[in-house]
Amino acid sequence: MGKCPLPIVERESMLKQLVRKSARSFGYDISRIKEPPGAPSVRDEFKSIMFAAAAMQKLLDNYKFETVLDIGCGAGEHSEAFLRHGKKVTALDYGMACCRFG
Repeated sequence: MGKCPLPIVERESMLKQLVRKSARSFGYDISRIKEPPGAPSVRDEFKSIMFAAAAMQKLLDNYKFETVLDIGCGAGEHSEAFLRHGKKVTALDYGMACCRFG
């Protein structure tokens, strides 16, 4: 499998900083946001997937499928999760952040 230019942890940190900066520019303080009551618990393996961790966990836990077409894959966080779960992934993105997977 090809390596992405930045490790997942570093990409996640950069994305979180960007989200916080964007929120502050609109006058929001997202540091006080907590998980809503009854929110699904997410296993550690999915916590690095920002904004979609619970959805990815549910998709992989509750549905049987072998192949994935990830259009607009960006840096490849979702594609990496599917690969870790044995799925055959085709990932496409027009941007420069797109990763190559083997």
